[in-house]
Amino acid sequence: MPGLSLETEGQNITLDLIVKPFQDVVGVRGLLMVTFLETPTKTKAKSKGSKAAVSQEKSKNIKELERELLLARTNLQLTSEEYEAAIEDLKSTNEELQSTNEELQSTNEELETSKEELQSLNEESTTVNSELQTTVSELNTINDDMSNLMDSTEIAMLFLDKDLHIRRFTPRAKDILPLTLKDIERPIQDLASSLLEIDLVAACQGVLETLLPFETPAATKQGRHYLLRIRPYRTSNNVIDGVVVTFEDFTDLKILELYAESVIATIRQPLLVLNGGLQVISLNQSFSRVFNCDLEASVGKHIYQLMGGQWDMPALRKLLEEILPEKSTLEDFRIEHDFDGTGKRTLILNARRLEQANETQPLILLAVEEVQP
Repeated sequence: MPGLSLETEGQNITLDLIVKPFQDVVGVRGLLMVTFLETPTKTKAKSKGSKAAVSQEKSKNIKELERELLLARTNLQLTSEEYEAAIEDLKSTNEELQSTNEELQSTNEELETSKEELQSLNEESTTVNSELQTTVSELNTINDDMSNLMDSTEIAMLFLDKDLHIRRFTPRAKDILPLTLKDIERPIQDLASSLLEIDLVAACQGVLETLLPFETPAATKQGRHYLLRIRPYRTSNNVIDGVVVTFEDFTDLKILELYAESVIATIRQPLLVLNGGLQVISLNQSFSRVFNCDLEASVGKHIYQLMGGQWDMPALRKLLEEILPEKSTLEDFRIEHDFDGTGKRTLILNARRLEQANETQPLILLAVEEVQP
């Protein structure tokens, strides 16, 4: 332990301080023994010089201590201000944390609400998905039905978009146009048609412009006869998105018609063929000769307009409009009529109603026999 300097009654005494713990003595263990040993002092002169030096040193130390104290006070003041500022910052931070906590709680509540909404949306999505799967299954079934219908139908059909590009076609359409699966989305203008005297492209464009159906007989280079129909293609939203072209083959009927015309032409008895509207479809040479009417000019006229209206007879009207609709055949119907230029004539009419498979109105075969009164 360093020496201690003490001054008593004008004497400066230097003591050495010795501190030892009691460790080996039972009962006083943990106590300390303090011993002071006197150290010899220097002479008085030296003591006085030493005092002056010590006083000067003390003065210097005091100034140093005062400076350090002032610096410490300044640092303490700054530290206090920084502490107060830190306290304010902590208070502000605490308020922000409280506000953030409230926001987080509000966000958590919103998240809970959103979670419930998402669960509800998920349930709705599951329901919609199930409905969509059912719809897709139904659409697949409909598509299969349409594909089988398109493949099995005997009617040639073309589906064209607004630009007259090919969407779909049935196998029988290949008899009229040189079509392959590679021609899907190809303009119909690029394909050579086998139709005679009919511009298919112009007819389709006319339907798109007027939105009116188009229908006409058509023949091909191969000698086939078709009933050409073109109609607007309407979507489920009633939007015109192209045209549908159909070709109904009536070649066999055309052949039968030619045979029938040949048979009618060779029969010596006057014959008339009328449609459901009582318009003349055909008549034979015998009718033209016996009743002196023009063969070509009579076709297409109403029967009551023949020979300038001379066939507008009350008895004939009764036959065609009242009796024949109820009976398919009528024989030996007697009519007497005064024809201009030839006088009064007696006619025996035999009529037969011919039902048509593909027509809404039947045909009427009318045979006329003139007898003497």
